[in-house]
Amino acid sequence: MLDSLRGAANTWVVKILLLLLVASFGAWGISGTVFDNVGGNFAISAGETTVSPTEYRLAYERQISVYSQQLGQRLTREQARAYGIENQVQSSLVSGALLDEEARLLGLGISEQQIAELTRSDPSFQNGGQFSRQAFDYVLAQVGMRPEDYFATRSKESARQQIISTLSDGVKTPEVFLSAVAVYRGETRNIAFVHLPQSAVEPIETPTDEQLSTYFDQNKSQYAAPEYRKLIYATLTPESIADPNAVTEEQIIQDYEANEAQFTTPEMRQVQQLLYPDEEAANAAREKLNSGVPFEQLITESGRTEADVSLGNVTREQIPDAAIAEAAFSLQVGEVSAPVKSSFGSVLLRVTNITPERVQALDEAREQIRTDLAQREATRVIADMWNEYEDLRAGGATLAEAASQLQISAVTIDAIDAQGNNPEGEPVPDLPLGPQLVSQAFQTEPGVENPALDLGTTGYLFYEVIDVIAPRDRTLDEVRDRVVSDWTRAETQKRLQDRADQIREEIAGGKALEAVAQELGSTVESRLGIRRDGTDSTLGQAGVQAVFDIKEGEVGIANAAEGDGRLIFQITQTMLPAGDASALSAQDRQGIDQGVGADLLEQIVTRLRGKYDVRVNQTAIDQALAF
Repeated sequence: MLDSLRGAANTWVVKILLLLLVASFGAWGISGTVFDNVGGNFAISAGETTVSPTEYRLAYERQISVYSQQLGQRLTREQARAYGIENQVQSSLVSGALLDEEARLLGLGISEQQIAELTRSDPSFQNGGQFSRQAFDYVLAQVGMRPEDYFATRSKESARQQIISTLSDGVKTPEVFLSAVAVYRGETRNIAFVHLPQSAVEPIETPTDEQLSTYFDQNKSQYAAPEYRKLIYATLTPESIADPNAVTEEQIIQDYEANEAQFTTPEMRQVQQLLYPDEEAANAAREKLNSGVPFEQLITESGRTEADVSLGNVTREQIPDAAIAEAAFSLQVGEVSAPVKSSFGSVLLRVTNITPERVQALDEAREQIRTDLAQREATRVIADMWNEYEDLRAGGATLAEAASQLQISAVTIDAIDAQGNNPEGEPVPDLPLGPQLVSQAFQTEPGVENPALDLGTTGYLFYEVIDVIAPRDRTLDEVRDRVVSDWTRAETQKRLQDRADQIREEIAGGKALEAVAQELGSTVESRLGIRRDGTDSTLGQAGVQAVFDIKEGEVGIANAAEGDGRLIFQITQTMLPAGDASALSAQDRQGIDQGVGADLLEQIVTRLRGKYDVRVNQTAIDQALAF
């Protein structure tokens, strides 16, 4: 964490502390980590300390759960390996085993009473804030761990924590280091700069054949044609096999009559409700209405708005209180009810709009019913059709022939690469399952009958690779337009950088920024108080870093944060704070202390790797992770 600061501060105190701590563990040998495939009931060992396959699997599952929750899906072992989870788990368990072995030799441990107290305070085993033996047994049963194994693990963890606490919890970073950090963080710089736009080197002439050929030869791999695959696929879904024409008028009428409610939009009313604490208050409000006071005034007097008292546009079923529902649906538009006793008091109701019940006519619903019935029938027979497809393939039919007999469409893609693009570099359109189909197509061989891919819960995707088109180098003529565009872009950036380098040398040699700006037809700009951790819309993050890569008075170049131009800047002033560590907040100090402690612990673990023989039993790990 503090690597970038170590050059800016005196760290000899930290180094001495580290060496003293390491020395306290005794001399170390020369053996290191051994990766093997030996047998044995352990996944990892350090000296005489072992990590069982069950412990390895539990640690792996915990890490998988963390990543899966972040990504919103359960990771496979292949995905976990791609994310480096296996390496993370292995590294963590090796470190823990090394510390456990050191704790064992140092005689560190805790009493049975302390283990019992730790177990009682573990929130995993509590019910209502109290330890529950039932919860304890249940949790351990879920992870396949015996109570004695749990107690042994807690004992090792506690002993390990004694070492960790000694190394890191009590670390106090030396004031000289904190002062250096304060200086480093607090430094600010002022710059003056000129903007060199891309237009300063444009237009770029058309490349000669020789230039184009040279550029193409130097970058030929960029223009190579990847492996393409020719494939055929067919989808078996209710939509693909549904036959609306097979649905009779009699079936449509029967469905319409059997599902009348489905075609009925119930009556809806816009209802307002004024709630009073009791019937007496509600009657008093009703008397005001009878005397001519408008309902809107009652709303105002209650301290509410019309939005506050609106129940919305609701059906009778959407009003949970039966008495209110009955009253509201017996009123005319604008009519106010008598007080109605509800679960929360007495209310006055007013209806401001009524949308009558509407029944969709058979003629309006006919085509939708026809489509629904056809798809329902298709869903019912789709499993039979899948079996029929399998029988056809088993009998020697090709995918296209089987699809034809089932009367489903087969689609042929002449060429698709592993990214799902055609030879023109454009995504192949309307590709079912997209990346999944492409991935599977590039894992099989031509002519192989592959298992169908699921399309949701009721559909299947059949696919087969017809041919493999091997990767090859394209000729210049095939990609000439693209090469011309790339050469022009690269040549523009080269000339822009060459011009920026020239200007930097001129300024470093004494030429004034104002003179450069005049030649470019621009003005000298400035930025004041730039900080390492700051942002700047013109410089961008990389530009801010470039400002701190050179000394005061020197000249640097940065890419413009927007566009393709260059900024040629000069450090006009560097301002350092007093260097007092008191400028750091308590949170900053705590973070630095923790970082130094973590560095110390990391180096201790590194030293312990040399002291103890570490073995990784890959066979046991593979067996533990087999699922």
